[in-house]
Amino acid sequence: MPIDFRDIPAAARKVLLLVEDPERRKALEQFMDSASPLVESAAREAVQELVEEINAQLAPHAQVRIVQNANQITAEVIQVGSERGRRGSPRFDGDTISKVLIRIPSTIKDMAAESAKRAGMSLNSWTVDILERAIDNLTESRKSTDTDRDEPAKDDNQQIGSNSYSKAEPERNQD
Repeated sequence: MPIDFRDIPAAARKVLLLVEDPERRKALEQFMDSASPLVESAAREAVQELVEEINAQLAPHAQVRIVQNANQITAEVIQVGSERGRRGSPRFDGDTISKVLIRIPSTIKDMAAESAKRAGMSLNSWTVDILERAIDNLTESRKSTDTDRDEPAKDDNQQIGSNSYSKAEPERNQD
């Protein structure tokens, strides 16, 4: 169901029908016109905060993504592994297959099996995907740590182009 943020200030305009004095109504209309972008912005921020909270609760099984088209937004739910395009099949890339026996508490195995089921994957595929993600995250974390060590210290008030910033954040490689 798409949401159009312009509907929020439009709904507030309905109250103007209750104002009988034309001068007051015109003043209120001008106020509402100037406040509309702020109301829309506040609504977008509230939706973003809600999505972040939902994603924290869904992780690592799925993620909600907000897609904006002009003034409308819709939500997409992305299952674990689908963003890699594998749709539940492990990627082998010519590698030989190795078997690994792991001993884990049955409760963790049950939770993993349930998570795999919700993601529409076999437990094996889900486990391979989780391991790949963990390795990718570790590799990315190490790259950013190595980059931080290689960069010279930055002055807190250093300017780059026309933008100034107070705290330098490490740049992340886009591999």
